[in-house]
Amino acid sequence: MNVLSGHLTQSQKTAIKAILALNLLSGKVGRTYYQMFVNSDIYTVKITIIDKGLIPCAGSKLRPSNYYSTFKI
Repeated sequence: MNVLSGHLTQSQKTAIKAILALNLLSGKVGRTYYQMFVNSDIYTVKITIIDKGLIPCAGSKLRPSNYYSTFKI
């Protein structure tokens, strides 16, 4: 997997490969949602993580954070 833009951790790459191995374009692993779009052979992935944001503090609510990345297999 060659990442063209953005950043993917190794666990995110593993989750994406598992989702693609099942011939799906979306899936959920833990509190993370993966949604992929294909344009020829370049994939764009939208990663939605349910977390407390960049500066977590006590009592703050969970909210979705969206990250985008493009990659080529």
